[in-house]
Amino acid sequence: MIDTDFIKKDYIALFQLAQYFLNIEQGQRIETISRLSEQFGISVGVIQKALKTLESNQFIYLERKGCQGSYLKQINPHQLVTLLNISSLVCVMPLPYTKLYEGLASGLKLQFENIPLYFAHMRGAEARLECLYNGIYDLAVSSHLACEHWLEQDKLEIVMQLGAGSYVQEHGLICRDEPENSLKKIGVDIRSPDQLKLTEWYFAEQEVEIVPITYNNSFSLLKNHIIDGVIWNIGDRNDFKKHHLTFKSLKKNELFNRATEAVILIKKGNEKIKQLFHLYADREMILQHQQLVFNEKIEPSY
Repeated sequence: MIDTDFIKKDYIALFQLAQYFLNIEQGQRIETISRLSEQFGISVGVIQKALKTLESNQFIYLERKGCQGSYLKQINPHQLVTLLNISSLVCVMPLPYTKLYEGLASGLKLQFENIPLYFAHMRGAEARLECLYNGIYDLAVSSHLACEHWLEQDKLEIVMQLGAGSYVQEHGLICRDEPENSLKKIGVDIRSPDQLKLTEWYFAEQEVEIVPITYNNSFSLLKNHIIDGVIWNIGDRNDFKKHHLTFKSLKKNELFNRATEAVILIKKGNEKIKQLFHLYADREMILQHQQLVFNEKIEPSY
């Protein structure tokens, strides 16, 4: 009869060691077998066997220096990843209605050629981040500003910051071509933390009524005089005059920068996804690809 418990322990040891070796630097001294046994809650014999398996299959290369201990000489990261039992990743991000979003999705997709990366598109940063926290998705894209309260509560963590202008070009006030003191009713989509925070900042010294709206109805609500203004992401649009509307850029400050910066997040403590992301994702390559899509030099593919 096959001892299934022993097979299970063997697999757990390989899984734990794969995570361990992906998380330390080459040239670093590794923990002793007894320390690894204690750390993982697995017997010394099983750990020893798992290490031999990794070495014999050339997943890792160790250099033994006698009483000085063993050192990690080299790893085969793509082989180690296969032990993490990740067949695919799902990233939730905004609806791809701008070239920046399309470029970001396409750039990310290109980075994960060895592991399938799929996208779920969802309007509203708060909804996306809640789904990430609840374990529905592996990764999420939002602005830096939108995720701040999740970071403060230690529920999510950023694995990559892409810099100002990587999420949206800029935000501004869209209103009818009328004096600004006529602004009384300001539309806000409650699913957008960015829009709410920027609206509160912009109208901090002016008494206005906040009107709950759906973001994509902003233009029709303005034209029908249901709202007088809305803080809006300019995106790829430049047709405001056609709708008899004006766009006034917001004064750039730190709040503005955080609202325009794209960040990629994981659930706090999800070391497996964190290691995998840092293994494959290259920030500069993602940004270069995004700009090529934005400037219509290449077609996005996601």
